[in-house]
Amino acid sequence: MDLQAYIMRAIELVKLNGDAAKEAAADEQGFVPGLLVVAVGGLAGAIGGLFFHGSFAAIVTGPILAVVVSFIVVGIVHGLSILFGGKADFMSLYRAMSLAHIVSWARIIPFIGGLAGLWMLPMTVIILERVHELERGKAIAVVAILVGIALLFMFLLMGAIMALVGGALWMSR
Repeated sequence: MDLQAYIMRAIELVKLNGDAAKEAAADEQGFVPGLLVVAVGGLAGAIGGLFFHGSFAAIVTGPILAVVVSFIVVGIVHGLSILFGGKADFMSLYRAMSLAHIVSWARIIPFIGGLAGLWMLPMTVIILERVHELERGKAIAVVAILVGIALLFMFLLMGAIMALVGGALWMSR
């Protein structure tokens, strides 16, 4: 299958087409196209970020970081899915989830891209239903736990940054 066909399948995932998720998971040749979709999303985020912080280094690191983070996040989703009775293997889930990351291409547009990224939540539910064969309630629970983990990580990171800044300000007295 050519890259255009994979992009069309990814667009079907954006439309919440469960059959496209099942097809993506079963397609053993879909790993590399999925990686490309994720990497382009990282590049789009880096380009969109240039408007705010101007880091040209992010154009190189953005795609690499996006791929690394995608493996970590899909690993967490896979582990949670297995705990809830999921039946798929990691690579099947990764192939479907990586194509779903086509929504991250919208990150080239600051703010709008972040909002578009929220669409990954219902897409992940549909992917878990079709690939891991989870009931909708269990798929929603997996996504809710993932969101909780992400929020906890974000708050811990913000707390650490605030502690560092506060310590630096106190030390400068």
